[in-house]
Amino acid sequence: MENTTIHIFGFKSTQIISLENNFMLKSEELTTLQPLIDAIWDLKSPEVTEQKEYNVIHIFNVASIRWQSNSKVLVDVNTDSLKDLIDNLVAEMITLKPAPKIKEPIPIPTATETPTETVTETVTETVTEKATTPVKKK
Repeated sequence: MENTTIHIFGFKSTQIISLENNFMLKSEELTTLQPLIDAIWDLKSPEVTEQKEYNVIHIFNVASIRWQSNSKVLVDVNTDSLKDLIDNLVAEMITLKPAPKIKEPIPIPTATETPTETVTETVTETVTEKATTPVKKK
């Protein structure tokens, strides 16, 4: 999917960011994720001898893919060969999109609730009186 960024984090979460979406899911919930991870790993150069572990895998606009371990980038490719796998992941994530959280409304004081106003007026008057009272020198 164009204009979509996906971050697959090593701490077992996957995030999708686009104009319409910005949320995270547990990676274990995504059935289309492991085939994509395997396909990305298969794109590594033959010189890469490290273990198949990652700190984060970034996918930018479908074609730019970066597999990053704790110490270095192991896969950095620009390809659209994984477009179908990426589209499948995006579609699955959107179907599992969490419902928006509804924030509780902040109560607005009514006209009958005046204790705060009374206290404020009293404090203001007291401070004003003390500020205008001349100080006697000894």
